[in-house]
Amino acid sequence: MLSSLALRLAAIEGLRPTPALLADGPWPTLAKKHIYDSRIDPLEDMQEKEQRPIIVVYAEDDDSHEAGQKRGGPPYLLCIDLVFECSVVVKAAADADPQVFMVGWPETDAELEATLNLISAQIYFTLFYAPSGLIFRKVCASRVTNIRSTVHRTSEEGLRLARRTITWKVLVNGDDAYDPAPAQQLTGFALLPEPLKTVACMLPENSYGRRVIDGLIQEPTFPQMPLRVPLETVGLNVKAHLPGAAIPATPNIVGEVDDLYPSD
Repeated sequence: MLSSLALRLAAIEGLRPTPALLADGPWPTLAKKHIYDSRIDPLEDMQEKEQRPIIVVYAEDDDSHEAGQKRGGPPYLLCIDLVFECSVVVKAAADADPQVFMVGWPETDAELEATLNLISAQIYFTLFYAPSGLIFRKVCASRVTNIRSTVHRTSEEGLRLARRTITWKVLVNGDDAYDPAPAQQLTGFALLPEPLKTVACMLPENSYGRRVIDGLIQEPTFPQMPLRVPLETVGLNVKAHLPGAAIPATPNIVGEVDDLYPSD
């Protein structure tokens, strides 16, 4: 669903703002620019140069129910699992003082856990309160119904790694807000349903998210409703009669309106 994409791109832009990416800061989290979109490789397989605080954003399981009457079918309200995989490794700087905790360079297991706690708090604060998180709040109106966090630890191959999987259950509208009957072939952002259209309009032009969306709307098979067929004439025929009287055989009130869509 494009709603999942909208949620994911909004979260990534909030945590890794394009202006900060271009200026190399300031950053809203310890992960800095190392916020990844749906990374497939396990975090345990990180290369040496990647052994730093990292956040990977996924939109995983989603469930839906009717947003309107209980009749089945669209529109739907989606409940999406927005997942943040956070990882930190024990890796002290060469000049580190063992008596001082340098945030981002944990030396002990306790400091590792404290660093993960800080990253979790930074994600929460950024997306709910910080200016860069406004795009996320516009997508889901802060409708986060549950937050769950699971810790994973490993010390294989001499690498002491701690990961925290943070799952937000987020309510977001489904892909139903298309233009129902466009007058002409749509192009650009006009093709997009909400909430992806809002995300596209808010993303900076040179952002990662805009590149993704710009690629999607170039696809000829992108969903679009059939074009509108204009009505040229509307007629009204009424068989009017008094209560208890016979119904006329032919209409006795007739009306017609032409030229519903004048050229000017």
